[in-house]
Amino acid sequence: MRSPFRWFRRRSEFNLQTERRLELESELSRFRGKPTHLVPASAKGGYDQIYYAMENGRHIAVVRVNSPHKKQKDPILPDDPAVPLHAEQRLDREWEAYSKLFPLGLSPEPIWRTKDAIACSWVRWRRAARMLVKRRDMAWPILE
Repeated sequence: MRSPFRWFRRRSEFNLQTERRLELESELSRFRGKPTHLVPASAKGGYDQIYYAMENGRHIAVVRVNSPHKKQKDPILPDDPAVPLHAEQRLDREWEAYSKLFPLGLSPEPIWRTKDAIACSWVRWRRAARMLVKRRDMAWPILE
């Protein structure tokens, strides 16, 4: 069972983002020309907040928003194998990956971007990781 403290911490993080979420809803609605609402996704916490963009109860996109309230907790040491990217660099990297992988049919379509958020089309795919845990023999067919 998950800790209730995690749930409260996650709720408070989303509450801190309320003003920005409402601004993004307005911007995304203008971009799409249709009313769009952002609903928190059930993803685990990270440096960013993940929302589902909804229209009339239907998933339209997944929106990643940099959270200015999240800070790097672990010190970065010289011998660390990887260094976390800064907020804008994370979005740049993800946008670049989607832009290259979408034409190959390997990712959602990148559809909208601001300085602190990106939106990609909603795709009704099952997560490959979950599929691979259940069916290891499907690794190559999934990756092909």
